Amino acid sequence: MRTMQQLANEFGTSVKNLESWINHLKISKTEIDFALNNFDESKRYKLIACRIRPMRYLLDSPELINHFHMISEDDVKNLSESVFIAHWEQLKKADRIDNEVNGRSYPYDSYDAQILFTLRYLTKKTDVKFVFKMLSRKTKHHSYPSARAKLSKMARSLAV
Repeated sequence: MRTMQQLANEFGTSVKNLESWINHLKISKTEIDFALNNFDESKRYKLIACRIRPMRYLLDSPELINHFHMISEDDVKNLSESVFIAHWEQLKKADRIDNEVNGRSYPYDSYDAQILFTLRYLTKKTDVKFVFKMLSRKTKHHSYPSARAKLSKMARSLAV
């Protein structure tokens, strides 16, 4: 049996972050063992940082463990429908947890699920460029609230 410190070391994070991930997502010992046996330390760290569960589909699509500025539009569009839905559901939950933990609300809330959704269904290149620019936009910039509103509107318009 490993101690929390040993597990934290194997995940490349602190005990506090590991405990938060386990408690918020109710991660089981089986899931911890799955992560340890199937992902390297950097991927295990990103699971915790992105607040997502270690699931089998991530073995076939490990690029999804990265932050969105490291994922291409084609990667998202080429996902099978079942993988897309599974990851989108995970991101919606991760966004809610992240907002709760950090006390964020709109327009400064987490929006990874919206990004995944819009990248999957957007067709205009200018809109895709906007989404990727949104990822690097500083929240302190005066245009952030209006840009965030535009992203939300784009996502809603696609969810017919």
